[in-house]
Amino acid sequence: MTISANNNEAQKTFSQIYTVIAQYLSQPKNVKKYISRKLINLDAFIFTIEQLIGRLTVIRILEDTGQLPQPVLKQILEKQGVTDNGEEMWDDLLDLFLEIAQSSEQDNNDGVWSLSGVDELHVDNKTTKQCLSLFYLLDFSAGYVIVPRLEAWISEMSKAFKGGLENSFNKK
Repeated sequence: MTISANNNEAQKTFSQIYTVIAQYLSQPKNVKKYISRKLINLDAFIFTIEQLIGRLTVIRILEDTGQLPQPVLKQILEKQGVTDNGEEMWDDLLDLFLEIAQSSEQDNNDGVWSLSGVDELHVDNKTTKQCLSLFYLLDFSAGYVIVPRLEAWISEMSKAFKGGLENSFNKK
């Protein structure tokens, strides 16, 4: 995988992405207070977290293989008091998934999801649609590509996180 990041503008853009991802993933314990099948759209939330984990994985692989202009993620995590390059966050998020799975089983809920990915999304939900459309604006299949709408993507993604966590009610 190649990176189209050989100038200051590109590096700044990537840093913004890393910052958004790292800030969100560094607070899994804070996220827990929002978890309730009655108070959150669980499908949108899990899809959001899994997409973030996927992007964190890509960033870590690229850093570990020396394909980034400079290691950015580690510096951001250290500023936030995280020194393990994301391992602790990863464990916390997996614990969070297991808690959700157990509560789903206790509720006899038929919602379909798994640790490896969301098997079924209720795409009629406004928040889920918004998350899906935002995620697809960035294409990681051919490496990082700078897109003109990146700043808007970061802004809208932040709104989607907040909206998905605080204002999305599952009306089933």
